[in-house]
Amino acid sequence: MTDSSNRTEDRSSDPVRPVEPGSDAMHRAIIETAASPFVVLDAEGNVQWCGETIEALTGRSAASVLGHHFLDLIHPSSHEAVIAEYSQFVSHDHARQAWVGPPMLVEILHADGSSVTCEVSAATGSRYGLDGLVTQIRRWSGTALLYAAVDALAAGAPLHDVLAKLGAIVEHSVPGSVVFVAASWDGARFDVVAAAPGTPPALRRLGTRIAEISERVWRRDDGMPSSLQGIAHEAGLASCWSIPVTVRGDHHPSAALVLLRPVDAPPPPSDTSVVRVTTLVALAIESDRNRRAWRRSAITDQLTELPNRTGLEEWLRARAAAHPDAAMAVLFCDVDGFKQVNDELGHAMGDRTLQILAERLRRGVRDDDLVCRWGGDEFVIACADADAAERLADRLIAAVGEPIGLDERTAQVGLSVGISYGTFATPLDDLLRDSDRALLDAKSNGRNRYVVRA
Repeated sequence: MTDSSNRTEDRSSDPVRPVEPGSDAMHRAIIETAASPFVVLDAEGNVQWCGETIEALTGRSAASVLGHHFLDLIHPSSHEAVIAEYSQFVSHDHARQAWVGPPMLVEILHADGSSVTCEVSAATGSRYGLDGLVTQIRRWSGTALLYAAVDALAAGAPLHDVLAKLGAIVEHSVPGSVVFVAASWDGARFDVVAAAPGTPPALRRLGTRIAEISERVWRRDDGMPSSLQGIAHEAGLASCWSIPVTVRGDHHPSAALVLLRPVDAPPPPSDTSVVRVTTLVALAIESDRNRRAWRRSAITDQLTELPNRTGLEEWLRARAAAHPDAAMAVLFCDVDGFKQVNDELGHAMGDRTLQILAERLRRGVRDDDLVCRWGGDEFVIACADADAAERLADRLIAAVGEPIGLDERTAQVGLSVGISYGTFATPLDDLLRDSDRALLDAKSNGRNRYVVRA
């Protein structure tokens, strides 16, 4: 026994042999000593092998976790998300493919009963003869939250959702803080206020207060934090700070990152996460503005700023979804005498004439109706009150017939109207076909009148 012990001691005192680069010994050394431990799961989800550095992260030795199912090592709050991801791995037969899963945040159970927020990445080991998953566990540094925010931004998610995800990064980086992101300042209030996901329910109501904070208090062009002590007092925290955000192309801030803190001090200037998030907030707002502008241009006639055909179709779809059986009417309108205005006064005056007529038509309908420029000198009006369609046609014919002042000249045009009836669920093509036929009848019967399609 003594000899055996001595032999063991002799081996332990031997100098460590250097390993060859790229050798199996080097790979094993890297894996076993990695600060972010590796864990190998078998096909059933049980721990098959674990790096020794798991103990520094969880307080559990590698030997103590062997044979345990992975759910035994994860806090119940993370079970649903982890099971969903693992089910994807199993159901898509990823076990036999070279699959790498996306990083995800998981609450790992510590030996003392607490939980440790970690970022877990997983990949199949099939390429190396392992029938299961190789996972790496890192103490979370906010990377996954950044991925989630950038993914939402790239996917065109609603601005509120993107801002909430960006707030989550600050929430993580400045522990103990309650974070809001306010955007779309309209001169009197913020239209969008997003609370970070960890905001306590009792404090979410502060979003209304933040939306209405005084411009004089928060809007600093130097980018420095402003103290919002009244909101801090209401929340029962030591301080509240507003960090202004200026979007590219703006002369003044139009958004703010608002942090309520348990200490009476703003985030330190050295906290790069806050600086980076304010940059991303500005990018998210700029992206949202561009997307809205593109969207607006896709459904709006550029000359008259009325809805175009696409805008009309979307409006009708929305009405059909809410009130499919409600009766409505379509008025197909053509400006009489417009070619003469174009020929005599020029295209610039012709365009100005169309703009004036578009405004007259817009003012002549009710709020529930929609005026659309169909093309050229044609307009289509969707009348939500079928019983009022003929009275509306008379009113519009009279409005369009008023003289039009064009600099030192005066133009006079008329309006022919064809009316068809249906419901919001009636195909637009059918309504337009009938109203167009009625319009042709109105023009052939003397113009400047309306005809109803029987």
